[in-house]
Amino acid sequence: MLCFLPISRSNGRRSLSVSPATKSSEPDKLHLIREGYVAEIVHGRATGLYHFLVTRENSLEILCWGQENTLDAARHCVDEFIVSEKERFKAAS
Repeated sequence: MLCFLPISRSNGRRSLSVSPATKSSEPDKLHLIREGYVAEIVHGRATGLYHFLVTRENSLEILCWGQENTLDAARHCVDEFIVSEKERFKAAS
């Protein structure tokens, strides 16, 4: 399945909207861009699990990866990782 990822700027913040190319309620692959991080969530058809990984923008180094039973749970893990990284960097400075 193809996903179109139009990115718009509003009030100085980037927002990302995802539109699946088919009528499926959940995409097979989802890219999220947030606060300097890029996350990819892929639905494994064979297992039914949602696999995710997080990198920094313009980097190939995987900072976080895992799998969850639902898309919402995978998105939550990605969000939690980004928040924890922000807090870690804030505490270090």
